[in-house]
Amino acid sequence: MNKIPKIIHYCWFGKGEMPKALKECMKSWEILKQAGYEIKRWDESNCSFDENDFVRKCFAEKKWGYIGDYYRAKALYEIGGCTWTPMLLYRNRSMNF
Repeated sequence: MNKIPKIIHYCWFGKGEMPKALKECMKSWEILKQAGYEIKRWDESNCSFDENDFVRKCFAEKKWGYIGDYYRAKALYEIGGCTWTPMLLYRNRSMNF
């Protein structure tokens, strides 16, 4: 049986500055790195807005969340791992990574 790769995928599209509060929340992901997880960011530098009709339409309408949904699903299908939106991860003492 294959294990799920220890990769966390997240997306940030639109070239807008990430809010300071969100950057602070993402610092909490350090516990995942310490547990052997790779954190993979998907954005304009490694994704194409010409991928298909859906992505082209979302890009034209600046619907960044839908583009992120598409690329998170694609990453899971092609690479595997887990996907989260940029959020604070609270470490519970019972968590065992």
